[in-house]
Amino acid sequence: MKKLVLFSFVLLFVSFSAFSQEPQKAKEKIYSFGLGIGNENNIGNFGLNVTNDLKIYLLNRFGVNPRVNYFQSLGLNDEEVNGFTSYSAVFVECGLFYSIVKNSKIEITINVGPSGEFGNSTYAEMRQYDENGNVTNERFNNEYIRTLGYYTDLEFSWGKRKNLVNTIAIKANGFYIYPEFVGIVYKLGLRFK
Repeated sequence: MKKLVLFSFVLLFVSFSAFSQEPQKAKEKIYSFGLGIGNENNIGNFGLNVTNDLKIYLLNRFGVNPRVNYFQSLGLNDEEVNGFTSYSAVFVECGLFYSIVKNSKIEITINVGPSGEFGNSTYAEMRQYDENGNVTNERFNNEYIRTLGYYTDLEFSWGKRKNLVNTIAIKANGFYIYPEFVGIVYKLGLRFK
């Protein structure tokens, strides 16, 4: 009889604890699309950044961040001094993010992770001039880029009304110690579960 009472008590306790727990919240996600400006520091190209990213919160302040970014130089340099240069690249990235500050009004987040770059750079390698200083011949160097590096961002998010999130991100991508790409991007995000 004691075993039956003990068994009934354990069964009641397990049943009560199973139903008294709060349901687990669905993981919050934010998809963002952004546009901004940046600079490629190797041959000095100013350009346009286009970003797509998905933030998946695993905890309240921590999660993963898969994303695809694109950089295209705009050719706004002085061709007479530097010659022709062009740079375009797609960055495929997946890293981690952590929110340093997170409240109902703002969120400040650091993102870090590996970055794969697939792109192309073209620049004038040699120029020949005539006696009047006019360019008579140019030789170009075209490089296909397939490399692995890192990315890091500092993001400032605000205006968390319903499902829309505004973000300003300071972005950096690199392959060695110093960043190869630096830029600033405005992103509009859509929050969903």
